[in-house]
Amino acid sequence: MLVPLRHKTSPVACPSVSGDLPTPAPSQTETSVLTPKHTKLSKTLYDLLPCQQDIDAITAASPAASSVISFFSHYRDVAAGKTAAPSSICVIPSPTSHPAVIAKRLMQLTNCIQQIQPATPLKLVTPEPVRCMMVKFVSKVCDLVAYNDDLVGYAEGLETLALISLYHANAGNLRKSWLMLRRAISVAQLMGVDRLGDKALKSADPTPSPQTWIKAKAMWFRLNFTDRYLSLLLGLPAGTDDNSFLTEDPDDEPTDKLEKQHTVVMGAIIKRNSSKGDASFNMTQSIDYDLEVAARNLPSNFWKLPQIDGTEEANPIERMRISK
Repeated sequence: MLVPLRHKTSPVACPSVSGDLPTPAPSQTETSVLTPKHTKLSKTLYDLLPCQQDIDAITAASPAASSVISFFSHYRDVAAGKTAAPSSICVIPSPTSHPAVIAKRLMQLTNCIQQIQPATPLKLVTPEPVRCMMVKFVSKVCDLVAYNDDLVGYAEGLETLALISLYHANAGNLRKSWLMLRRAISVAQLMGVDRLGDKALKSADPTPSPQTWIKAKAMWFRLNFTDRYLSLLLGLPAGTDDNSFLTEDPDDEPTDKLEKQHTVVMGAIIKRNSSKGDASFNMTQSIDYDLEVAARNLPSNFWKLPQIDGTEEANPIERMRISK
């Protein structure tokens, strides 16, 4: 699966907290001036959010809070603490926030709810069944934000699209997931994400620390990784042939390097599957060689299973390795 369906982590400690697509722009947080229409849209989305008590209960019961936060980051950034804390999901955005900011929070909560184990007790204030809650969140965010070109041209917009795709993939709706992921790639290309390198993406949320902003290079890699994964399963062509993310980075964790190699290999397998004649055999041999080289380039202790029991907290890297 794309993210953990089940893994053990400690509960999240949550604080109590009462036009056109943008062209490539310098990395910055943008304070958006909402139009009356978008102000009303923000209020509509805000009214969908569960109460603080329910949000705290959801994130405490779900094993997915950490992986949802780190999904768009490199492992090295997680290890360095350059991602938002899992408890940030518990913070309710202001009703005057940009619609994409509120939509992102709704989809983070949706993915957290989706990963709660059936046997885990979950006591919510709302009488609404959690399955109905998830469907409502996804439906409203798709109708109001996902297909609105004026709203998705920010980091939060891309995250929202990718999180919708993630929800559908883990629900078994692979075609819906693929379609939404392709929209995310198209929007990212229009924003110039594939050309911004390590610059932070333009954000509509003024609250996060600049250290935790999503980097363009990490977002572009994750979109391509997920697209090729889904395309391979569905027998469809990859969205892009861009392998620029494979550039050697001395700060990459071993898992970063392996995932990048696997993404390139997935693209090669997709091309091999559509080839004919003797070329497919030669491509298969090349793919097999690349996989062996990728595995040999990792330290031997990488392949050891992490020793984690229910009483200890996994370090961030081990948590991500378990989850992907």
